[in-house]
Amino acid sequence: GGATHWLYRCSASGEWLVTDDESDIAKNAGGIDSARAAALPTEAGLAWTYYDGTAWQDDPKMTCTEGDEAAAAWEAADQARRAAIMARAPTKVTFAGHEGRNKMLMGPYELSAEPAHGYPRYSKRAAGGATHWL
Repeated sequence: GGATHWLYRCSASGEWLVTDDESDIAKNAGGIDSARAAALPTEAGLAWTYYDGTAWQDDPKMTCTEGDEAAAAWEAADQARRAAIMARAPTKVTFAGHEGRNKMLMGPYELSAEPAHGYPRYSKRAAGGATHWL
C-alpha cells in the first residue's frame, strides 16, 4: 500500500512528468520530467531529470521501460531491498535528548510487526495507554 503516483504527458511541452499529487496534472507539474517531448515515456534513449528542490538535475541512470517483466523485476528488487533493511532493524531503540514541547515522545521504542512505507516502524506505549510511533 501507499500513495498513488502518476506518470503523464504534459499538455504544454509533450514531456512526460511524474508526480504524487494528482492536482499537478492540471498544472503540468511534477518532480520527475523527461528531457524532451515524446509520444511514449518508453521511447529508446529518452533522458530523465528530477527536481532537487532548487533546480532540475540530470539522472542518466533513470529509465522507463515497458511490460510486466520490467515491473516484476523492479518489484522483486524493491522487496529484496526492503527485506534486507527490515532484517537489519534493531528490535529496540531509544529516542532521547529533547527537553522541549515534545519530550513525551522521548524514550524506548520497540519494533512493530507492521512496517511504515516499507521501512521499520517503532512504537512506544505512553502513560494512559496511548501509542507513540517513531
